Amino acid sequence: MWDSKAYGYVKYNNATIVCIMVDKEASLKKVIGTVGLMLIMSGCLHGSAKDAVRALLIDPDSAKFEDVSWAGKGTVTCGFVNSKNVYGGYTGWTAFVYDGDAAYLIKGPQVPGSRLFSDKCSIDQRRRYINIQIREAGPLPY
Repeated sequence: MWDSKAYGYVKYNNATIVCIMVDKEASLKKVIGTVGLMLIMSGCLHGSAKDAVRALLIDPDSAKFEDVSWAGKGTVTCGFVNSKNVYGGYTGWTAFVYDGDAAYLIKGPQVPGSRLFSDKCSIDQRRRYINIQIREAGPLPY
């Protein structure tokens, strides 16, 4: 028998840790089913975001993803993608955000989706994005 305190989750370093507490009457099938459903759901949601991002790329098959996580109570997916350009070389890591309907590559502060990225994505992801922008800008002229 499940009660309202049977399960929960916590966020830790962009990962969701699922905690399940069961009593003697809870069946192993229910526990395994619940954990399995959570894993399938997380894969499906991130998979949709990755598919939407791939649709924006020149070479979608070359896409490599890093630091992909949920934001905004699971409604937004943030992360970084690296893919090949028309010459066959990797372009470098680019931030992206997916709102459930559309994906946006964040290549500057004034592009569509940049506000969503800065409002919803983690502080570590925003720091990484800023470091990428600084590196791409090159040294300051003196």
